[in-house]
Amino acid sequence: MKATFKVTLAHDPKMIALSNMPIIKTYMKDGFQYDDFKRTVKMPTYLLAFVVCDFENITATTESGVKVRDVNSDTITTIATTNYSNYYY
Repeated sequence: MKATFKVTLAHDPKMIALSNMPIIKTYMKDGFQYDDFKRTVKMPTYLLAFVVCDFENITATTESGVKVRDVNSDTITTIATTNYSNYYY
């Protein structure tokens, strides 16, 4: 069975929140930062992912317009991630 998911994550403003889709809205309430993510495409529940962490990250956009984040600033990892995304998207 597949479904779409609407994810909102509340977290410490010093942290970052990641999920399957891009953030569409961020706001503060009661000392927490809330990140609303775009509704997912239809998918099985086991593919839903979210992370709240204090990792530093770098962001790049592939030639086809896919935004890629990498929590490792190592150039080789970034190139590998970008090439993977260009191949599959």
